[in-house]
Amino acid sequence: MSALAASMGAALAAMVAVISHTKKGFESKHDKLDTIAIRAQRLKDQLLSAVDADTAAFDRLLEAIRMPKDDPARDAAIANATVTATEVPLGVLECCPEVMELCREVARIGLQASLSDAGVGGQMARAAAAGAYQNVCINLANLADDRRASLLDRADKAWLESQQLHARAEEEILTKLRDALGTRHSALGTTFRTPTPLS
Repeated sequence: MSALAASMGAALAAMVAVISHTKKGFESKHDKLDTIAIRAQRLKDQLLSAVDADTAAFDRLLEAIRMPKDDPARDAAIANATVTATEVPLGVLECCPEVMELCREVARIGLQASLSDAGVGGQMARAAAAGAYQNVCINLANLADDRRASLLDRADKAWLESQQLHARAEEEILTKLRDALGTRHSALGTTFRTPTPLS
């Protein structure tokens, strides 16, 4: 589901870019909007492919687990299948910062009437990153060999980047939306702030 959520985030970035491209007054931004739309569409397709890849990887892991327990190849088969099953959500997680950045950029230069669509795209990418990170962690709990550390390190870096980019994108988008109402404060009376990096 994380891959599907991320693909929806990318699709929203592409949609806002395409809608903006058709409007008068955006002629000077056509090149940038084209770049966003094309890249977002490619990411969407890549992430949709990961949905099927995730299912296939899980099926291979189940096959390895079902091998006879006295089969000397079983442990290695499970470990290798676990790595494959981990690499799929890890790939999704590593795509999420770029999806957020595309949503952030199209919110900055695109049609302001579609600003909330870009915002939803960023939220979808954040949810996808969280889900993918959790999938990586739960898979790695069953991996005991030396590949675990490097995979977890990649996941930690992508997750931190995702959180930081999402915070910036959310602040920028909500600020623009609230500015249109004449205030930068939330309904709770607090000013939007970018969280500090996690330790």
